[in-house]
Amino acid sequence: MNANDHKVALNRVLVRIIGRNIRSSSSKALVSEIAKEAINNWAKDSTFKKKIAVPALWAATRIGKPGKDKQDKAMTMAADIGTLLTTLARKANAERASGNICNDKTRGEAIEAFLQNTDFGELKEMVEGSEESIVAGVRMVNTTIWDYPAKFICLASLLPTVANIILRSSRETLVPLHAQAPDVLADVVFSLLRSLNGKAAGDLVNGLAEVIRQTHTGSALIGDQGLPQFGADLRILLADFASALDPEVIIKARTALAEDMETIRNTWTETMAERPDLFLASLRHSADRRNPQIRATRREVDLLADLPKDEVNEAISAGLSDLDTQELGETINTTLRLFNTLRSSHPEALPGVLAGIAATIDTDELKKAAEWMVPSSITAVKPLAVAIMPSVIRGLADLLTPEPGDDTDEMAAAIAQLKTALQGVKA
Repeated sequence: MNANDHKVALNRVLVRIIGRNIRSSSSKALVSEIAKEAINNWAKDSTFKKKIAVPALWAATRIGKPGKDKQDKAMTMAADIGTLLTTLARKANAERASGNICNDKTRGEAIEAFLQNTDFGELKEMVEGSEESIVAGVRMVNTTIWDYPAKFICLASLLPTVANIILRSSRETLVPLHAQAPDVLADVVFSLLRSLNGKAAGDLVNGLAEVIRQTHTGSALIGDQGLPQFGADLRILLADFASALDPEVIIKARTALAEDMETIRNTWTETMAERPDLFLASLRHSADRRNPQIRATRREVDLLADLPKDEVNEAISAGLSDLDTQELGETINTTLRLFNTLRSSHPEALPGVLAGIAATIDTDELKKAAEWMVPSSITAVKPLAVAIMPSVIRGLADLLTPEPGDDTDEMAAAIAQLKTALQGVKA
């Protein structure tokens, strides 16, 4: 079939669908009601026109009288829609095969004609000018709809129903998959995966990365010295955003969210108490979730071992040397300064927290745990002691030995106190 034959076939299907809809009872009833409305409006209060309109109204009523639709109408309509889609696909395939599909030049000319005849300035002005009117319209709708709260509540009550429909429909969609053999289902899923264009996805990532790089570079070029344009604009945006926030409301909302998360966890715990088998099964197989991560980490470490050692060492060295140690040190200094300031102004704060924690710990349970945990841990790592303890002891001795020029009095007093404590402990 050539392109003209496909067009003829497409027209026949469309005519058949339109004709069947026009001949349906619902379409006849619609035409009948329109005709009767037009006749009544024409007659209105005129007695003469009303007499003339009687036969016309009778005829309009007869037109809308329900007929005997064929029981297979829905099936026939579905078949026509299927035929229509198939005909459209055949037409497109035939045009592509014959080379009659619009080429890039034609498509480019069409897009150019659209751009030339579209005033985007007018569109921009229309959208910007519509902001206030749209907001006012939304405000009016919301104000008016709450004059009829029952209707709004009725409308909102449809949301759970829609959600239930989606949930149940999704489940019914998955049920047939359970009946498939695992190898068949896996083959279908993986065939879809194989159909994806990985190179195109990589090119997309490259394009996005280049856009980010160019934007970052451009921000540094157009911004003030030491302050990229992105930072300046973001600062203005966040300043406006923060100025509109109510601290009291924000804090209450954050507290409410934290308490709601507590409620969720507590409710889930109570639910697990009713299903201990589910909880115990999850606990029993907790390692199954972590073992794949461990194996993946080991594979990443193996990759470093497989690469040329010189290149790996150079890369690690470059990565470490690029760390901003000065900023890290200043962060530690600032943190220590904050703790010291807190200690000066509220000396009881941190000790109070630690004392509160210590007061709640059961010393008998702690002692019992230490009596088996420490010996067990020592027994487990004792084979490693020969390898690590000499270095640890020498390092500790080196730390306890003052450097020339250091104030040795405080160190000497501390060592003497440690020696006295060790000598006073009975084995």
